[in-house]
Amino acid sequence: MATDRYMVVIKQFKGESMKRFKESTILIIGGGYVGLTAAGCFAEIGHSIHLVEKDPDRLAMLSMGEIPIYEPDLDRIYSKALSRGRIQLHQSLEEGLFEAEVVLLCVGTPPMPSGDPNLTIIAAAARQVARCATKDTYVVVKSTVPPGTCEALELICHDSARDNVAVSVLSNPEFLREGQSVYDFMNPDRVVVGGEGEALLKVASLYPDEMELLTLDRRGAELVKYASNAFLAVKVSFANEVAALCETLGTEAHRVLKGVGMDSRIGGDFLNPGIGWGGSCLPKDTSGMVAISRSLGLNSLVVDGAIEANEVTRGRVVDRLSRVNGGLEGAKVALLGLSFKAGTDDTRDSPALYLAQQLTLAGAVVVGYDPMAKLNQSQEKSIAKRAISIDEAVDGADIVVIGASWSQFSELSPEELLRKMAGVVVFDGVGVLDLDRYAQAGFVAMGVGRGHQDRFKPIIWRPLSWTIDDSPLVRGDVA
Repeated sequence: MATDRYMVVIKQFKGESMKRFKESTILIIGGGYVGLTAAGCFAEIGHSIHLVEKDPDRLAMLSMGEIPIYEPDLDRIYSKALSRGRIQLHQSLEEGLFEAEVVLLCVGTPPMPSGDPNLTIIAAAARQVARCATKDTYVVVKSTVPPGTCEALELICHDSARDNVAVSVLSNPEFLREGQSVYDFMNPDRVVVGGEGEALLKVASLYPDEMELLTLDRRGAELVKYASNAFLAVKVSFANEVAALCETLGTEAHRVLKGVGMDSRIGGDFLNPGIGWGGSCLPKDTSGMVAISRSLGLNSLVVDGAIEANEVTRGRVVDRLSRVNGGLEGAKVALLGLSFKAGTDDTRDSPALYLAQQLTLAGAVVVGYDPMAKLNQSQEKSIAKRAISIDEAVDGADIVVIGASWSQFSELSPEELLRKMAGVVVFDGVGVLDLDRYAQAGFVAMGVGRGHQDRFKPIIWRPLSWTIDDSPLVRGDVA
């Protein structure tokens, strides 16, 4: 087993069966964030990996040890595994399936307009595996899917497989953060496997004994992923509602929320206010969980509330900037950070890009900069120009907005920034700037959850009766 820095796990195994790990041959279908991370990390652990990629250009890139996504350290472990023969690439599923003991489905399940995930891709992949299998096969769903999907896929596989071949479908959801996926894979909070019998033991054996294991039925495992991300979204939305109160009251949200998070029952993770949550998981999984609840005739009031609060959070920023700047018509806004968060090139449902669209609709001229973000044609239209450097973006800007927490933004000099700008407004949407330092340099320094000059209002308690004691003693009566 590999023993580099990633194998120093932070959790001790507390699961059901010690010494479960066994080296296996794994076929991975899907070369996105999840599939490529699984390929590199499972190879690093000690498994033999077969990765199927039908796109010839992408296949050629992967064959040279290069990966088409930005994910810290994944290129290193992937290229190392490829050079050592731990990863083999195939253009056809039949080639890769020949030796495989386990097949991982890591394909996309994008949301439809209804909020329900689109399962056609994963169904087609499962059907193709079943048709090509020449021996009993374990199909493992790592994609995020609604409860009951694995059972449906197993029925599809049963109908498609040869008479003498049994295909078992299990759930093994991923909990990877983009920008930290390699670390998260090697140091998981938990490994969740849904299934039963020999199939469950086989999938559990893919993971080192030190990793904490939770086994349950397939529907439960599928729901763990939705429930986890929905709860994280609720925490962020709650933090942003507290931040809105703090802005109006003139106090600082990060200190208030630190006090909340110091409660061991709550914890500080995901209590950081910002310009809203986005990305590839939280929006998709919250809408998916709402759709699941509705399909079962249930309400999802808490998650619905988190989604609505997220929309309110995003809209409030534009209003604050307009008021402090005296309007946005013709104002040049330098938007630093376009990806949905730092450490990734992913712009799916990026709060920064949503903000760019709203600023543009309000009449602002938005110039964006990001060191990594990949924008599609539609996203490019949300900004007037994409700068190639921070200096180009901020030159002559009336307002600077921080939209993602790249470290280079926190290292900016307020004094130098002020000299390059035409205006004096800086808005930190992700909490990376020392706003006191910016205020001292002459900025109107704003942040989510931090009040500012035009917003402060004296607090007048509407019911003043509590200040008036009309007891007999106060009126001069003798008790």
